[in-house]
Amino acid sequence: AFPRVKVFFSMGATKVIILPIAKTVNEILPIIAKKLGLKHHLGFTLYLPGKDGEPSRPLDTNISIPEQAYHYEELEFKRRFYVISKYDLEDPNSLYLTFCDVRDLILSGRVLMPFEKGVELMYYALHVDNTTKLTKETIPKEKDFPQHLPKGMKLNYSKGKNQLSQMLSSIPVKNREAAMIK
Repeated sequence: AFPRVKVFFSMGATKVIILPIAKTVNEILPIIAKKLGLKHHLGFTLYLPGKDGEPSRPLDTNISIPEQAYHYEELEFKRRFYVISKYDLEDPNSLYLTFCDVRDLILSGRVLMPFEKGVELMYYALHVDNTTKLTKETIPKEKDFPQHLPKGMKLNYSKGKNQLSQMLSSIPVKNREAAMIK
């Protein structure tokens, strides 16, 4: 009998999956990727969720889950290494998951960049996230602007709003997928 494990994905989805925990993590990764509709799992691993504000801990891919964790009712399936290949761009599920992972990395503030680059990436993310077409009228208000920029980035709302407005007229985005690839 195999246990049911609640697996959290970086794009916000959660699935309860029956996992053969006697296998190594490396043998389990393709099973989870397939359940998510991914064609490959390059760069992904399983994490034990952190407790009491601690960060999640990646599991060793060469040994089984029970050999490294007493409790594994909940696990996280997320990217550990940012190996982005043509497969990520060709498959819609992989493309969206890659977009979510890269956006989370950028928003965490662990990637240093100038304000202008942060606003440029925000422009593409807004095209992906907005349910309505991005226009000058739907540019985020000043109070909502910081959540779309990397953590710790100094806010210059008027400069950012002007840059977004200019990008709307000079760099059209064909569709959501094109925005994710940018």
